[in-house]
Amino acid sequence: MSVLNVFNNQEITFLFFLAMIVIIWIVMVGAYIQLVRQDNGNPYKRLQVEDNKLCRTDL
Repeated sequence: MSVLNVFNNQEITFLFFLAMIVIIWIVMVGAYIQLVRQDNGNPYKRLQVEDNKLCRTDL
């Protein structure tokens, strides 16, 4: 007996979309954690670098 016979089509579709939502959420949280680690706990560090680049182009 295969696993697919346990669920009907609607349940398989629901589980698929639920799994996609969970996977996307995990990827987004992982990207956010990497971004916070990259800033070394200083949320303004990246903005300061971008501001310095803009100031250099204004000269």
